[in-house]
Amino acid sequence: MSQHARLKPSSAARWVICPGSVVMEEAYPDDETSPKAAEGHAAHWVALDEMLVAGREPKLNDLAPNDIPVTLEMLEGADLLLSNIRASIPVGVVLHVEERARMEDIHADNWGTPDVWACDSQAGRLYLWDYKFGHRYVEVFRNWQLIDYAKGVFNTLGGLANDIREVIFRIVQPRSYHADGQVREWVVPVSHLWPLWEDLRQAAAVATQPNPLCRPNDECRDCSGRHACAALQAVTYDGAERAYDTLPVTMSAGAKSLELTTLSVAADRLKARIEGLEEDIAAMIRRGESVPGYTLQSSVGRETWSRPVEEIIALGETLGLSLAKPGVLTPAQARKVGVAPELVGAYSTRPAGGAKLVRVDTTDAQKVFGRS
Repeated sequence: MSQHARLKPSSAARWVICPGSVVMEEAYPDDETSPKAAEGHAAHWVALDEMLVAGREPKLNDLAPNDIPVTLEMLEGADLLLSNIRASIPVGVVLHVEERARMEDIHADNWGTPDVWACDSQAGRLYLWDYKFGHRYVEVFRNWQLIDYAKGVFNTLGGLANDIREVIFRIVQPRSYHADGQVREWVVPVSHLWPLWEDLRQAAAVATQPNPLCRPNDECRDCSGRHACAALQAVTYDGAERAYDTLPVTMSAGAKSLELTTLSVAADRLKARIEGLEEDIAAMIRRGESVPGYTLQSSVGRETWSRPVEEIIALGETLGLSLAKPGVLTPAQARKVGVAPELVGAYSTRPAGGAKLVRVDTTDAQKVFGRS
């Protein structure tokens, strides 16, 4: 069996709306080695494999299996997930971590591994957690990935699923500072999920037919094939052209609302197309190919402590300063409370960050080579 299902739950929000996204993502798969993806894999290893399953906490700057250093944000994010899980389920309820679930009644090639789930049959509840380490806000309400996973968990439970009356979906996203909080919840009766599972089944059937159509939508920004999508290209070009239309001086409230909505949608499509092209060009440059007008520029990573948390807190105590917050203050915060910059520098490190795609100013190149 391949590592990923053809109809991935993580892509469900795309193939529900855009059947052609399945073919596009097969032709242009995700770059699992990108800095963003590598950081996410390391954060999941800290929270799920080490702290939740193995019951041990990695130390700051330990290396994850993919050689990404453990950061304070990863440790704090894992604590947030674990504390929410422990506060939710009674003693004796079995916790299931990264266990494969199959959704064959939706499609034979639809399966995946939910992050964490637990069935409290006495209370009639199923809990399903998804841990997101990225910054961009992820909506929990009608989250198709979680809805898809829930069907797989119900299939796993077999007869015990009859005891479940409601499902509690939770997105835990420690680095998304939103008014809804870092832990977001959607409680839904099981009866409300059945029509959504039918929607998934019908969408899966369309997506796996020959030559499915691409339908640009808000999910385009996460599609790994967006840089090569003719439908998205046509929509973005059309949106760019509309920017040159002549507008009346005076517009009604309704006309302004309509235009703002149209432009906002166009901006989302443009952003998805731009980000797709940026990722594709960056991958080309990393492979040694030359791309006119662009280059990769290394960035500096976030400053972190290079010593264990306990040692940093003890350092603060010797200086008569409290560096605990809970956890520990960041190096920048430590400077603000009075720790000498040179001392902070001796106890901290700033690892190299990822490479960022930047435009090359052709006038600079002309100056270097003496061309007019």
